[in-house]
This record gives sequence, C-alpha cells and structure tokens, in this order.
Amino acid sequence: EGVRFAFTHQIAGHDGNLIGDGRLYVFTTRADTIMGVTFAAVAAEHPLAAHAAEKNPALQAFIEECKTGGTTEAELATQEKKGMPTGLTVTHPLTGAEVPVWVGNYVLISYGDGAVMGVPAHDARDFAFALKYGLPIQQVVCVVPVGTATPSGTPGASCCEQKSSPGARDAAACCVFDATRWQDWYADKTGSLVCVNSGVLNGLSYKAAVNKVAELLAAQGLGEKKTTFRLRDWGVSRQRYWGTPIPIIHCPQHGSVPVPEKDLPVVLPEDCVPDGSGNPLLKHEGFHAGVTCPICGAAARRETDTMDTFVDSSWYFMRYCDPTNADAMVAEGAQYWMPMDQYIGGIEHAILHLLYARFWTKVMRDLGLVQVDEPFKKLLTQGMVLNHIYGRRTAKGGKDYFWPHDVEHVLDEAGKVVGAKLKNAAESGDGLLPVGTPIDYEGVGTMSKSKNNGVDPQDLIEKYGADTARLYTMFTAPPEATLEWNDAAVEGS
Repeated sequence: EGVRFAFTHQIAGHDGNLIGDGRLYVFTTRADTIMGVTFAAVAAEHPLAAHAAEKNPALQAFIEECKTGGTTEAELATQEKKGMPTGLTVTHPLTGAEVPVWVGNYVLISYGDGAVMGVPAHDARDFAFALKYGLPIQQVVCVVPVGTATPSGTPGASCCEQKSSPGARDAAACCVFDATRWQDWYADKTGSLVCVNSGVLNGLSYKAAVNKVAELLAAQGLGEKKTTFRLRDWGVSRQRYWGTPIPIIHCPQHGSVPVPEKDLPVVLPEDCVPDGSGNPLLKHEGFHAGVTCPICGAAARRETDTMDTFVDSSWYFMRYCDPTNADAMVAEGAQYWMPMDQYIGGIEHAILHLLYARFWTKVMRDLGLVQVDEPFKKLLTQGMVLNHIYGRRTAKGGKDYFWPHDVEHVLDEAGKVVGAKLKNAAESGDGLLPVGTPIDYEGVGTMSKSKNNGVDPQDLIEKYGADTARLYTMFTAPPEATLEWNDAAVEGS
C-alpha cells in the first residue's frame, strides 16, 4: 500500500503535445518522505528518456546499455546502480521545486509507471546513487529511540534532545544524520518516527504523514492512495540444455501441440555436449529423431527451450520428502513433512521465487497432489554484510574499485569522513597509483566482488581463529538485519 502521484512538467514532444499529458507518475510506500525528493529516475524505455536522448548521443548510448542489462531478481539485486542526467526537470507537487530527471539502470519500465522518486536520505539504494553522482541528500524523517524526547518538528531541529534510557537504542547514533554514511535507521518506518524539515508535515508520524500527503495531492488532482503489486509475468523458457524440457511439439500444419500424456516425461539426451554457440538441443538430431505431430502424424520437431530453474525450485522441497518414490510426483512423505517449518533466503527472492513457490503449491493442492495450502510456515530473510566502498574514475571513463585495506579516510576537523586516499600503491585502469592518490568514498554498501569490498574469511581465521570470526558474525547483528563490517570489532570479539 502506498501513494501514486505525479510530478508535473511542460515537456512537449514533436507533435507539440505534453509528454504523458504533462505528468510523470511514480508510486511510493514512503509518501512521508516526499519532501526529501532530490531527483526522479526513469527507465531507459520511458518516453521522457527517449525525448531527452534525441540530441544527446551519450544518453543514447547509456540507454542502450541499460536495455542490455539483466532484469532477473538476482541480477537486479547485485548489479551496479548507474544513472545519467537527462537535462530535464519536473515540478514537485507539494513544494513547487524543480526536480532533475535521471535515467537509471535499476528502474524497469515493467514495474509500475517506469519511474521512481529519489529520496536519498531515507532509501539505501537512492543514498548510494546520490553519493555516487553528487546529488543532494536532505533528511526529512527522524526516528526517535525509545526513552528519548520527541523532536520539536521544526526545520533543523535535533532529532533527539536527551540520552536514551538504560537498555534503549543508543540515542547518539540516531541523533546524528551523516550524509556520507548510510545507517539502517534512516529507512526505518516502524519505530517512533516523525517528519522534520518537511513544512506542513513536521512532527507527524509515518501514518499521519502519509494520510496528509495523500490528502494534499488529492486536493490538486495529482495523487491518491493505491495498492500496487510487484509481481511480474513469469517467462519460464530458457535457451539452454540444463532444465526441464517443455513438452511441446511443433507441427508445420497444426503449430504448437502438447506432447500426449502417455509420452511424458520428455527426457533430455545424455550425450548432448554444449559447445558455447547456442542451445545445444537445437543441433541434437537425436532429440528430434522420429518426432511426429500427435494430431496428424506428420514429421515435427520438439521444443528446444527448457524451463527456468525457478520452476524446479517451486516444488523440489516436496520431492525431498519422498525422494525415492517411483510412482508419484509427491506422495505420503510430503503429506507428513509439509509445510516447511522455516525458509531462509534472500529478500531478492520476494518478488519471484517465493511467490511462485506459493502459487505452485496451491496448484498442486487443487490437483489433489498435496494437502497443504502454503509451502512455508515462517520466512527469514537474512541481512546483508556491508562494508565501505572506494572507487575512482579512470582517464577513459571506466571505474576502478579499491580494497579497504589499501585506503584510508580523509577527515575534517570534526572527525567526519570527507574523502579517501590510497595508503598503499594500487593497480588501476590508469596504471599503478601511488600512495596518497585521492579516492572517492562512496559510503557503505553490500559486500561484492565487483566493488572489491569483501572480506576473506580465511584471513580472519588465520588472524583471529575460526571461533572469533563466527562469534563476531553471529552476535554483531540479528540474522535478519544488515551488518556493517568493522575489523576493530572483530578484534574486540
């Protein structure tokens, strides 16, 4: 549940008409942060992106790059977030401020309206994006720890006016908003939360602020409360050998015809050797030999696409309950063991795999194959391990990332991180960089190979021992929360 609203604009196309009737629609579940919008991002296929790219070759090239990017849940969760300004602006519906429009590779045209509002101060993805491209970061929400005074609600007011009570969350950590370093409480909406630096919204709680924003937008005819669903169509076919065969036969006369039930299952050939030049099933004559149309008997060919592995992961756990049964897909074992007591997996699966597994289970229930209505009793989505990210643009426009152990922070007089520099010489796209070379500090983000900000467990084990490494990882944060890596804290464990 959230609010769908429109930024307005006067951007006209070749026909003289305003693109999208002069409105850029977005959907948000955090309408309480609307006063913190500092940019809007659109998908590469969005009409505003196409319009802006007409006389901008660099933007055209970036749009083409975005179109070749991955759209699977795993790819979206791990790919580098990139963007490019369009040079266009839209008008904020409540403040009247001009908001720059960017094209973002993480915005998909198939999701909602193909556009999102950017609130860097209270969204981790937007925060990293803003740091990377130097966009403004404006705090508009304050989370007050239990046992502290509430904020005054006036612009610029301190979030906390006294220390927390014993046992409460540390007030000092919540009081100080650092626009160079992401902290999980920035995105919190479940605690004691109020709006700040937000004009008429100051002092309002999350729910009250959302209601007020919806009311103000509705009065202008620019928005309303709405429930949207993130579920996407499921394209199950893949052009690869290893997967469940799709039981379809292609006949020149009758088109696509299902394989008769008596001929199921279709079995993959075991002598198929991939050569890296496409789907090997297309070239495997044995897979098509003797295949005829079930309707007319004419020579035909099998479907060579195989099913997405998400098809298998939607029900394989039921097969594990009765793995040796040769007479049924699932049988008594599934009736005994299902539903699963605990599912542990990444949050990136929430919009595809977990939903498909539930749908699949309900279909099996309707067919009488299982008696359970839901496959999982409880879901635990484990948090991500975060670490500092250090990058630098090369002379040719590429991007290098540097290991944290090769970099040291540059601090201002107040001890705030304002940059970084190499403390060890490091290889880059521009050759060997000497000690002291300035490096961009991009804040804290998920550990990944592409960012060179991971930590080798073996190094920890050799230095501190396996038990210390385990102890730190297990007890620094709950399993469902993010963990910001700290070498000094490992030593203290």
